[in-house]
Amino acid sequence: MILNLLYVLLIAIAIVAIMLFIVFLYKKNTIPVTTVKAGPIQNIHAFSGNIKTSISPFDSFYHEGKKVNPRDYIVCKVDGDCMTPRGINACDLVFIKEFKADNEKDIIKKGDIIYIKYLKDDYEGYKIREVDERLDDKLVKTLYYSAEGVIKHSSNPHKLENIIGIVKMKFKN
Repeated sequence: MILNLLYVLLIAIAIVAIMLFIVFLYKKNTIPVTTVKAGPIQNIHAFSGNIKTSISPFDSFYHEGKKVNPRDYIVCKVDGDCMTPRGINACDLVFIKEFKADNEKDIIKKGDIIYIKYLKDDYEGYKIREVDERLDDKLVKTLYYSAEGVIKHSSNPHKLENIIGIVKMKFKN
């Protein structure tokens, strides 16, 4: 009788341990998703900055018929509609290929959508913009679109050192 009770207790402990291990693996393998601003930033306090969420390790993403590993990218949820004419809408997920070295930024060209670190008044966030033109080895002029699709030029060029990566794919969320 005591032996049977001990077996039941051991089985219950094993089941709980397995469940905790599965939860641990699931949490460990989730992919972080931050928010990226796609729109004019007039009020930095209204900017949703770094709201974090995650993608389940069981979510699958396919681009041009090939499975994409989100771990190879910075994954962001779009906040704003300034890239709607480019097919990137609010709440879409964008996969950004991070530049690992400064010389990789040499590929940036007109029409690319870039991921930029935004610094203003001791505030740090991220935004996406379309490249208008490369001014020199240090600056890039960018643009965005109004809700009606009218091209708007960014007020200031962005330093190349603040460009983190380039948008490679988008997915409806």
